[in-house]
This record gives sequence, structure tokens and C-alpha cells, in this order.
Amino acid sequence: MSDILSQDEINALLSSLMEEQEPEAASAPAPAGPKDIKPYDFRRPDKFSKVQLRTLEMLHDTFARHLSTALSTYLRTPIKVTLTLVEQLTFDEFISSLPALTVIASIDMSPLDGRAVLEINPAVAFSMIDRLLGGTGRFEGQPREFTDLEQMLMKKILARVVDNLAGAWSNLIQLEPSLENMETNPQFIQVMSPNDSVSVLAFEVSAENMSGTMSLCLPYLTLQPIIPRLGAQQWFAEGRRGIQESKKLALRKEIERVKLPVSVEVGRATITVRELLELEPGDIIKLDRHAPSDFKVFVGSGAKFLGRPGLVGRHLAVEITAFAGTAEGANTNNGRINGGALSNRASRGNSRESGNAGGKYESNGEGKRAVDGDGNANSDDNDGKGDPGAQSGAQ
Repeated sequence: MSDILSQDEINALLSSLMEEQEPEAASAPAPAGPKDIKPYDFRRPDKFSKVQLRTLEMLHDTFARHLSTALSTYLRTPIKVTLTLVEQLTFDEFISSLPALTVIASIDMSPLDGRAVLEINPAVAFSMIDRLLGGTGRFEGQPREFTDLEQMLMKKILARVVDNLAGAWSNLIQLEPSLENMETNPQFIQVMSPNDSVSVLAFEVSAENMSGTMSLCLPYLTLQPIIPRLGAQQWFAEGRRGIQESKKLALRKEIERVKLPVSVEVGRATITVRELLELEPGDIIKLDRHAPSDFKVFVGSGAKFLGRPGLVGRHLAVEITAFAGTAEGANTNNGRINGGALSNRASRGNSRESGNAGGKYESNGEGKRAVDGDGNANSDDNDGKGDPGAQSGAQ
């Protein structure tokens, strides 16, 4: 048998080799299609990095939570403020996105240079004003021009929003923001160049009968001195140092708004059930306090101060004279209320304890005397200033 292949055998062998290579060629990866390319405007480069925008988002997420509590307290209805969007625009783009009639205010960002801009949707604004005027907060009409009274009320609401802005930034800088001006036409707010880069933070404000938006515009030029501190590493490092102080400050503000009952204790006395049943109008009960002594001032259920009674106009009042602990120690030393005084009182007799529960106590300016039910007077001898023991109540 010959080892030399014929031409037909060579052609068949080449054809079989090409058929084996075709699936491999078919399995080769397809060329990548065109990617989603975002145009970049070199005339207006981005100022804020993604990390810095993320830091601003975390800052104002805290701001939204604090503002929810503040507005709920002020308007006396549950209000939820949620951060929904953080983006980078020009100031002209931000102004152009606002309705022709809205609430817009400029905010002084001291100690930073420049101003921020706060905008509240008119539906939210009218609903908040309705709540302040005693309504339900439902707004169904068309936006209209604000009256002078409505503008005044809206400025008070804006001031509370601005106050909470300082707390959100306390980890990075001690801001002292203040409301500078309020307008209802966005075109009247010209606090920066139209092409200046700004960071715009959008919030959703919702309540039972209210839903709308609020926007905060922060210029890059205003934040430029602290831009390096908006990095994630710097933020978390300063956040760990300042988070406790921030919590303390927020907690202190909430506690300072808590109302506490304040009462004054004139004195105490102990009587029997029989004496209680026989009390009539005009009867006098001796207390355990000397007439010139200070009264205990209770805050809640604890004695915190001592005070001196008096008048402010036509109202009774108490002047705080000392802390309760310090003053009580002094009273023990000067013998106004002590065991000796109580013993002296007991040794001189007790007209009320002996059955004269219906008797009355009168003062003649020189001493005390007890007048029993028959009109007989039992005088106590003293020096005219009143014996401390005689003015201590029956125990």
C-alpha cells in the first residue's frame, strides 16, 4: 500500500480540519458595543467629588431627623423630613427648576463667607401656616401671594429650620447661620453668579394633611474653606470625636423644653382626725415654720430652693434666696426648728391637743394666745418676736 496521499485525500483532510476550527471561531467573544458615555463640559467642571457629596448627604440626613423633631414640636403635629436627593448643579439651573411662586430665603453662613439658599414649596408653606393659625394643615387651593401676616409666620418657621442647620454641621464647623431675607419670587434671590457651582439637597416634607418638597442650595465658594474636611476619612475621624458632644447638645435642647411643675410649701402641721372633722372656716392651724423663715420651693417632687414670699404686681411670687440643701443646714444651726424648740412648746401646754380643736389662734403683736371655744384666752409668754417653739406645728 502506498504511503503517498492522493490529491482527493489531501482535499478531504483539509476540509475536515477547517470544519473543526469553525466552532472555535464562532465561540470567540463578540466585540463590545458602545458604552454609555456621559458628556463632560470642560467649561464647567465638577467642583464636588462623589465622596464630598456623600459626606454632605450624611450631614443633612442628620439635619432632616433633627428638623422633623423641631417642626413636630413647633406645629404640634407629627412631621417627617426625609433627604431624597443630593446633586451638583449651577445656581442658574437651581433657580430655573423652582416654581414662579414659592418661599425662598437667603441664609448667612457665618463664619463662612457667602450665603446659602433655602426653598420651601408653597403647598408645604401654606399647610404649615394653617397649622399655626389653628387649622388642620390641609391645603387644597391654588398657590397665591402671601399676605403680610403669612410672611411673618413663615419667617418664624424658616428661623427654626435655620437653627437646626447649625447642629448638623457641628462635627465639622461651628456654624452660626441666620435668616437674612425671604422672597416669594426666585428671581429676586441673587446671592451668587448664575454659573457658580452649587450642591442642591432635596427633602420631602410630609404630615397627615401635607406633602411637599424643600430644597437647600449650598454654594461651592462658600464651602471651599472646609472642602478638604468633607472627605470620608476626615468625616469619620471628626465624627467619632464630636458625636458625643453632638448628642449631648441635641439632648440638652430637648430637655430644656420640658415643662416642670413648680410649687411652694408654706409649712406643715400634724392634726388628729377629730380635729380635722371639727375644722371650720376661720380656724387657724399652726405650721412648723417661723413667720420670717423661707419657704421650700419644689421643682417636680423634690425641694430644690428656698424662697421668700412677696408680690409681683397683683400676683403672689417667691424670690429664690438659696439652694435647699445649703439653707436647710443653716436653719438647723440657728435653732429655728430643732428638738429643743419642740420640747419647749410641748412643756408649755397644748390647748388644741387637750380637746380645744375648735379654738382659734390670734396674735396681739406681743405674743401668741389661743382662744378656745368658750372665749377664754390662754396666753404664751414671749418676748414679742414670737417664740420659735410656739410657732412649730403640733406633731
